Amino acid sequence: GEGTFGVKGLSPYFQVAQHDRSLMVLQAISAYIAQLTQLPTFSLNTGTPNPIFALNNLTNVWTLSLSDVDVIHDYFVYFLASMPFQTRKGVDFYYWSIVVYAHKFGFFYLAEGRALVVAIAAYSKARGALQQQPKRKFCGNA
Repeated sequence: GEGTFGVKGLSPYFQVAQHDRSLMVLQAISAYIAQLTQLPTFSLNTGTPNPIFALNNLTNVWTLSLSDVDVIHDYFVYFLASMPFQTRKGVDFYYWSIVVYAHKFGFFYLAEGRALVVAIAAYSKARGALQQQPKRKFCGNA
């Protein structure tokens, strides 16, 4: 499976993808998310986590997505911040966290906050495009 910290339409989302033969992994994650409502949160207006499931029929890959900023901030950002990321994904996570924070606390509605979110979204989009390029083989004296 794969997890994604993304920005779409300048709004943050969290997504986990898993092939349909391992759908039970996403179901377990969904059950865990449902139990999170029993934990204290950082704000009074945090709703119930409602993950959205979607199937890509071409690849047989299921995705579980969350886009509620309050839920992402109060339940996921602090949990994931305690994880030791070993790859570049850690840097992506910290940039994504800034976008979540900017939305949660209204900085996104200031010109400077919006400009920061736009810059992070552009960076994330460019990084994604770079990762999707095919690997080239070294051809010697080319």
